Amino acid sequence: MKDKSRNELIKELKEIVSITSNNTLSDHLEAADEQIDNIQMSVTVKDTSKTGWKGKHKFVKSFDIELKKLITSKKLTYEEYGFFSVLSLYLDYEDNYIMLNDETYLTQKDMIKLTEFSRRKISQMLNKFISLDLIIEEKQIKDKRLKRYYINPNYFFRGKMIDRDRKEQFK
Repeated sequence: MKDKSRNELIKELKEIVSITSNNTLSDHLEAADEQIDNIQMSVTVKDTSKTGWKGKHKFVKSFDIELKKLITSKKLTYEEYGFFSVLSLYLDYEDNYIMLNDETYLTQKDMIKLTEFSRRKISQMLNKFISLDLIIEEKQIKDKRLKRYYINPNYFFRGKMIDRDRKEQFK
């Protein structure tokens, strides 16, 4: 048994408890001459050696398989990948727009200030991200002259839920 990892033992415990509980429930119902259809039972085996990490903080989820593909397929350079990652730090919660803390959309001017890249370099990278479907560019609602950017949630996402229409865009 010492050759098994902690995770393997916990997985086995979950299976044993689940089987035992289901058998006990079935025996009890059979002895009482009762039958219940469409019932599901679950048992939790919790590893208390772990704890939450910065529970009240919002965080960005990055999807490593998709991100690694961008590098290994040479679709992005490391510099472009770094810029894409920096943009993810400005994701708005559950809608994935790239925004500043004051609830304004991050503009190209803001991106230049943050990165110290030239306007030309920012524009080229954003156009490349748009062509690869990493980012969607839209006109802002209040000022149609300005753009707003939305990161494809298959790469980075902040939140728990996503709008169904957005999800469909990125299947």
